[in-house]
Amino acid sequence: MKGNLPGAVQQGVVRALSSHQKLATLILKSDRQGMSALTDVIYELLKEDKDIDLDLD
Repeated sequence: MKGNLPGAVQQGVVRALSSHQKLATLILKSDRQGMSALTDVIYELLKEDKDIDLDLD
Protein backbone atom coordinates (compact mmCIF):
# COMPACT_ATOMS: atom_id res chain seq x y z
CA MET A 1 0.00 0.00 0.00
CA LYS A 2 1.11 3.50 -0.67
CA GLY A 3 1.34 6.17 1.97
CA ASN A 4 0.03 5.68 5.45
CA LEU A 5 -3.32 4.11 4.58
CA PRO A 6 -2.80 0.99 6.74
CA GLY A 7 -1.92 3.18 9.73
CA ALA A 8 -4.88 5.47 9.10
CA VAL A 9 -7.26 2.51 8.90
CA GLN A 10 -5.88 1.14 12.16
CA GLN A 11 -6.34 4.54 13.83
CA GLY A 12 -9.93 4.62 12.58
CA VAL A 13 -10.58 1.20 14.09
CA VAL A 14 -9.09 2.38 17.40
CA ARG A 15 -11.41 5.41 17.32
CA ALA A 16 -14.35 3.06 16.71
CA LEU A 17 -13.66 1.18 19.92
CA SER A 18 -16.28 3.12 21.87
CA SER A 19 -19.15 2.59 19.43
CA HIS A 20 -18.19 -0.79 17.95
CA GLN A 21 -16.13 -2.35 20.71
CA LYS A 22 -16.48 -6.05 19.86
CA LEU A 23 -15.70 -5.64 16.16
CA ALA A 24 -12.83 -3.20 16.71
CA THR A 25 -11.30 -5.40 19.40
CA LEU A 26 -11.51 -8.45 17.15
CA ILE A 27 -9.77 -6.67 14.29
CA LEU A 28 -7.10 -5.06 16.46
CA LYS A 29 -6.20 -8.02 18.66
CA SER A 30 -6.90 -11.31 16.98
CA ASP A 31 -7.46 -10.91 13.27
CA ARG A 32 -4.51 -9.57 11.27
CA GLN A 33 -6.15 -10.80 8.06
CA GLY A 34 -9.26 -8.82 8.97
CA MET A 35 -7.24 -5.61 9.28
CA SER A 36 -5.58 -6.28 5.95
CA ALA A 37 -8.92 -6.95 4.27
CA LEU A 38 -10.44 -3.81 5.80
CA THR A 39 -7.48 -1.76 4.56
CA ASP A 40 -7.93 -3.23 1.06
CA VAL A 41 -11.63 -2.31 1.05
CA ILE A 42 -10.91 1.25 2.21
CA TYR A 43 -8.19 1.57 -0.43
CA GLU A 44 -10.54 0.45 -3.21
CA LEU A 45 -13.23 2.88 -2.06
CA LEU A 46 -10.75 5.74 -2.06
CA LYS A 47 -9.28 4.74 -5.41
CA GLU A 48 -12.73 4.66 -7.01
CA ASP A 49 -13.75 7.92 -5.30
CA LYS A 50 -16.65 6.21 -3.52
CA ASP A 51 -17.95 6.76 -0.02
CA ILE A 52 -19.62 4.70 2.66
CA ASP A 53 -23.14 5.79 3.54
CA LEU A 54 -23.65 5.08 7.22
CA ASP A 55 -27.13 6.64 7.34
CA LEU A 56 -29.35 3.81 8.53
CA ASP A 57 -32.63 5.75 8.34
